[in-house]
Amino acid sequence: MDDVWRSLARYRVMASSRHHGIRPFQEADIDDVARLWDSVLRPSSSLLTPDTQGFLQRTLVSSPWADPELPSLVYVQGDGRIGGFLGCCVRRMVFDDRPIRAVCAAHLMIDPTARARGAGALLLGRFMGGPQELSVTDTASAAARAMWKGLGGHTLHLGSVGWAHILRPGRVARTLVARRLGSESWLLRGAAQPMWLLADVVLRYGIQTVYQKLPAEGVVGGTSTEPLTATAAAEHLPAVAAPFRLRPDYDAPYLESLFHDLDRFGQGVPVSRLVRSGARVLGSYVYLLRYDSISPVLHVTARERDVDAVLGHLFENAKAHGAAALVGRVEPHLQEALHRDSVFLFSADARRLIHSHDPKLINVMRSADVLMTLLDGEWWWH
Repeated sequence: MDDVWRSLARYRVMASSRHHGIRPFQEADIDDVARLWDSVLRPSSSLLTPDTQGFLQRTLVSSPWADPELPSLVYVQGDGRIGGFLGCCVRRMVFDDRPIRAVCAAHLMIDPTARARGAGALLLGRFMGGPQELSVTDTASAAARAMWKGLGGHTLHLGSVGWAHILRPGRVARTLVARRLGSESWLLRGAAQPMWLLADVVLRYGIQTVYQKLPAEGVVGGTSTEPLTATAAAEHLPAVAAPFRLRPDYDAPYLESLFHDLDRFGQGVPVSRLVRSGARVLGSYVYLLRYDSISPVLHVTARERDVDAVLGHLFENAKAHGAAALVGRVEPHLQEALHRDSVFLFSADARRLIHSHDPKLINVMRSADVLMTLLDGEWWWH
């Protein structure tokens, strides 16, 4: 950790001068960065796509929101090799009815075999000195948190809490056993099936007993859902998000690209629905369906009065399509509704961090006036 702080001090000295070894990421760097990814990130990554080059191209270079003023960054060693990388995913937002640019910092990686001491801190320092109004990351490790803190960053503690809605508890238990002991464990073989069926009944009864669902307020009767297309999202979501001081500034080209990337790189089958009550749009949800397993929720958007109805449709859809459980992040606008449902809360291993030179933005990010879901961040890790 001492190396981190020494690097931060060195960055401050260099802040007004040329950033030696750091330059903008270029399309020609994709193959080298992909090789770095496969050696550094892939062993612990949940992103299973073999097409690392395609993923980097789509999300960092070809994105409709890619901005030459906010490039990803590489750390180049003295021998010309790339020894470090930081991906910058631009997110257009609206803050108090004016457009701003947020950047999600992702894929921070340093070649362990390279002579690149302190390269991570230097990359982050250069990144935070950029012209964006807001910097965020969803999956910070302890080392990354130390660097962000040293550069003036803040931890969003609520955004570091997850929620889980259990639909088939026996299946969830099987999934957790497989992750811990491996899929070849005797506990997962055919002879153990009666035990898991019994466990499902017992655990489901226990959950229903402990978590008595409270009566929801504001649930609208006669609701229905339809596919959430890019066109429908661009048309209807701005009105749903309007009450929030800070919210995404979606447009159809970006959403088309995002939905394409979800389908190509998402770890599950993307399910995207718009929820209506007659002609009135209540909100929307997006999750990655993993049949008979734990499915991550990436996006739930609704006004406070309509959150219960949107969550209810989400839970029913996931149950009907065979998900064992849903997991998501506790967003401020979901907090009250989640308390009324049978959900478990847990502390995530990764932390959500933010940085801004505008104190008003920091305060809003800590409040219930922000709408910024996992779909606006590092959705590929979930």
